[in-house]
Amino acid sequence: EYNAYVKETDGTYTKLDSQLIRKYKTEDGNNTYYRVDAVGLAAGTYTIKIAPVFDGTEADTAATEIANLAVVAYDRTGFAFSTASPLAGKTVGAYNLDGTLKSNARVLYITESNKSTVTLDVITNNKGDTQSFTGVGNISQAMSKGYDGRPLVLRLIGKVTQSGLTNNNDSLNLGFKEVYKNLTTAQIADAGITIEGIGNDATLHGAGVRCLKTNNIEIRNLGLMNWPDDGIALESSNINIWVHDCDVFYGAAGSDSDQAKGDGSMDLKDDSGFITISYMHFWDSGKMSLCGMKSESGPNYITYHHNWFDHSDSRHPRIRTMSVHVYNNYFDGNSKYGVGVTTGADAFVENNYFRNCKNPMLSSLTGTDALGNGTFSDETSGTIKAYNNHIEGASSLIYANANTGTQGATTDANASSYDAVLVSSRTDTVDSTYNAGGATYNNFDTSINIGVTADQVETPEDAKATVMKYAGRVQGGDFTWTFDNATEDTNYGVISELKAAVVGYTSRLVSVQGIEGSSSSEDTPTEEVTVDSVIALIDALPEASAITESDRENVNAAKAAYDSLSETDQASVTNYSKLEACIAALPDVTSFTIDYVTTTVTTGSNNVTIYDDNNIVITATKIAAQDDKGIKFNSNKSFTITNNSSSTLNFVLTVIGNDSDKSFTYSGGTVTLGKTATTISFSIAAGGSETVSTSTGGAYLTTVVVSK
Repeated sequence: EYNAYVKETDGTYTKLDSQLIRKYKTEDGNNTYYRVDAVGLAAGTYTIKIAPVFDGTEADTAATEIANLAVVAYDRTGFAFSTASPLAGKTVGAYNLDGTLKSNARVLYITESNKSTVTLDVITNNKGDTQSFTGVGNISQAMSKGYDGRPLVLRLIGKVTQSGLTNNNDSLNLGFKEVYKNLTTAQIADAGITIEGIGNDATLHGAGVRCLKTNNIEIRNLGLMNWPDDGIALESSNINIWVHDCDVFYGAAGSDSDQAKGDGSMDLKDDSGFITISYMHFWDSGKMSLCGMKSESGPNYITYHHNWFDHSDSRHPRIRTMSVHVYNNYFDGNSKYGVGVTTGADAFVENNYFRNCKNPMLSSLTGTDALGNGTFSDETSGTIKAYNNHIEGASSLIYANANTGTQGATTDANASSYDAVLVSSRTDTVDSTYNAGGATYNNFDTSINIGVTADQVETPEDAKATVMKYAGRVQGGDFTWTFDNATEDTNYGVISELKAAVVGYTSRLVSVQGIEGSSSSEDTPTEEVTVDSVIALIDALPEASAITESDRENVNAAKAAYDSLSETDQASVTNYSKLEACIAALPDVTSFTIDYVTTTVTTGSNNVTIYDDNNIVITATKIAAQDDKGIKFNSNKSFTITNNSSSTLNFVLTVIGNDSDKSFTYSGGTVTLGKTATTISFSIAAGGSETVSTSTGGAYLTTVVVSK
């Protein structure tokens, strides 16, 4: 083991928490190394000392010191830090404004191994009584009582999956709800919750983060992969929230045709306000950020700054009703659009760098959107004030008051139908005579403290460099991918290789000092499965009457271990009947997606089974090929879906053609295919089947979504 210490230059050493010291495999898997991260430091220059420990005694003479380590402060700007917000710019989360931890903060270290066993005392009533809760899900649920005003930090280490993180408020995500509902504003300012990853590899896999009716929360330095709903969702009256320095990858495919990459990567809804989204790295998101539903009373006040929209398709953000400041972001090869406003929304878009963003700015039913017959939205218009953006490679951009060639404009000025109003100074107001679509600009940016001053806003070129250096997790995270701009700037489909890498992501974490059994499950040396170990796995399961969806992973693990035994050993598993009962008690899967971009099938053979699970069988006469559009059928070929379940099931098929003259025929008729994906929907009764055929080659099946 090791001890680690940190000090500011000429200061005295402070011992770091043992859990900050972790052991990893090298990338080739042949060796190991240790890593320590010092968090909660103010900006400055520091020295870290690492000393080995032998038989409980620290060998100080063998210690190593690493000096002149520069600590740079996080950029605490935007509406979350506005003096006009309820917290008046004092704090967001469990850290002070200088980056140090609040003096009475409590810290929980969360790993895949201890997420269900970690404990915390929570104040449960107005008398100050406390109760101990076990497991992250139960702890976050207990915080909903709304009485505990002590700052709290959840520090995630390595890859952490969904089971054990969720609670009754949200069965899909790590989340908090109404945590400070019984506290005063002053008490909330002294409180705060920070959810953060440690190091460059902290990853939520198969889960997102969700906040409802919360205040004073910070989310930072996390990777989010294969999340089931939204990546990060701020729903229902969240105030003073700061989300920053995270990597957001593909989510699980949803049931709608526009959810192939997951639903919203970073959504804000239902009167959430005074929020900053900054230094985030969005990797090929389909729908980056919905900002506002239709229920907001407005203006809410949201900031997006220094984010890397890395080949993400749309919604950067898509704004309804809210007042949003969008500055110093890097729009990098966006196939659909950048900032979009509807329903009276107001956006100040300044000093951003747009590279090959098809439509940098859109307002519904006016300007570029009117040219496409409402391709963006059929809702009422909003207004964008634009200033000093670098724009290259745009397909269409129409200003109310600037001609072709001015800051990326592709068309001469049109004062009655435009995407944005261009100003010559950031302090200029927009006159109400600019009212395309009936929307006028509310000039929020000149009438309220927006949490950032002119000298803190970088030029577009400097912002691009800053974003590429600092956006996402520390040191750029542990996941690497290089987009091919030549194809991906205009492609809004799923990149099958990237999808496979996200779904199959594994951690190289071996162990965490101070946390027993903390090795990542996929990297722990494989132990021999024995009869006794299988019996132990089954004994650890709840009784069948208590089985819930959260137990599915453990039930499947026990079944896999049992199946790996020989037939002779299986006969010796005395409690197998309990496992059978638990399997039968698992809730029916109400919705799932079969993705033929990532699910490999046999090509070139006749009469192949391309899916057989969950009481669904899909057979095909012949698959011609498989690529990033899915599985390809030549002329006069078909596939049949058979429902062997006891219930009627609904099916939504995403299909596409390699040209405009392709088609699929099924019981509901013939669907003409083109180069843009479309859907086929039908239901199959229990025991029934549906055959889908094509008379032309070049017809693709991309995904099949099954639901009750």
